[in-house]
Amino acid sequence: LRPLPWSATEVRNIADAYSANNTVYIGTEATEERAKSVPDDTRFLHFATHATLDPFDPLDAAVVLSLPSTDGQTSSRLSNDNGFLQVWEIYEDLRINAELVTLSGCETALGSGYFGETPVGDDFVGLTRAFLHAGSRTVLASLWEVDDRSTLDLMRSFYQHRDDRGPASALAEAQRSKLA
Repeated sequence: LRPLPWSATEVRNIADAYSANNTVYIGTEATEERAKSVPDDTRFLHFATHATLDPFDPLDAAVVLSLPSTDGQTSSRLSNDNGFLQVWEIYEDLRINAELVTLSGCETALGSGYFGETPVGDDFVGLTRAFLHAGSRTVLASLWEVDDRSTLDLMRSFYQHRDDRGPASALAEAQRSKLA
């Protein structure tokens, strides 16, 4: 996975827009354990990172996070922390009450059966479905590869319009602003 030099700036810009009671984890602070311990009052959960897709085992698709520190203090939950917040873990371990989960990374909306590489079951399995199951009211994700620098601008614009409009209108306005 290639570095994402603009992802930290993206996250900090969003945090600055919502300065009241936010917590930001960047780099080695952004661990699977922290992602699984999201407070109940979290309104927005934003991941600016890579994601993986396993077309043959869609429950192994994941948001890529940092490995836990090796300070010798390993809880039983951290023992399963491999730096990948996988779909099956979101289904099992994550309960959130967020208005919005943003998966700001390449192809984060893909899942099993999308391109016919695996048989489709009753449901589309992927990160989007997992976060909806975990309790998010809305998930913003991408079907395509995205440029790290351009995504910074798109996300900044999206969150600027987010409070005036619903997420779909805010995204459309952010996309239009990128065309200008």
